[in-house]
Amino acid sequence: MHAHTCILDGEMCAWSDTEKRFIPFGSNRTVATEELEIGQPTRWLMYVVFDILYLSGGDAEEVLNRHVTNTNLSQHSTGPAPGTLITLPLKVRKSIMTELIQEKPHRVEFVHSRTVTSTDAIVRRQQLMDYFDQVVNAGEEGLVIKDLLSTYSLGEKSRSKMAWVKMKPEYSDMTANLDLILLGGYYGEGTRRAGDISHFLLGVKEPHREFELPSKYFTFTKVGSG
Repeated sequence: MHAHTCILDGEMCAWSDTEKRFIPFGSNRTVATEELEIGQPTRWLMYVVFDILYLSGGDAEEVLNRHVTNTNLSQHSTGPAPGTLITLPLKVRKSIMTELIQEKPHRVEFVHSRTVTSTDAIVRRQQLMDYFDQVVNAGEEGLVIKDLLSTYSLGEKSRSKMAWVKMKPEYSDMTANLDLILLGGYYGEGTRRAGDISHFLLGVKEPHREFELPSKYFTFTKVGSG
């Protein structure tokens, strides 16, 4: 497929090839400088593609017609005109996106995703929670749950329609109140936060008698300004 113009939705991240993982946010500028100054850097910028919003030129019309026809969309029976794609369902945009873009490992990649297809509510919830645990244990921020039939909406509009829902560990409603104590801090990374404390280590104290100082503290979580 050939196209003259496309607009993508994505995020520029920093990748560490020695650690085989993404580098925490705030390091992009430092990593970009290293790429320019070091002949064979071990860290570089990587673009993660989320969505495609616009497509025109070349074979765009043919591709759009084919993908819409294969999806049996009654409102676009003859296929949409090249241009904005935001009114198409997410599953159609993802299909077009994967045909348009050729991935290059750790340079340009599609965002990792899984599709929950079960109609059983209990099974769907368990599949979602299993995947959520995996991404959190891998050090990622969380998930964005998206309806495959949803159109593209900006900001609060997507959340108000409940078509896209962000799921992060700190959004859990399992607790109402929890008293923690500050145990330590972490210095920031990258040029913007280097040298300053950007995250704090929190913990709880072991059970003890009233008016007596606890003898042990247990680390519990880490929080930051983000």
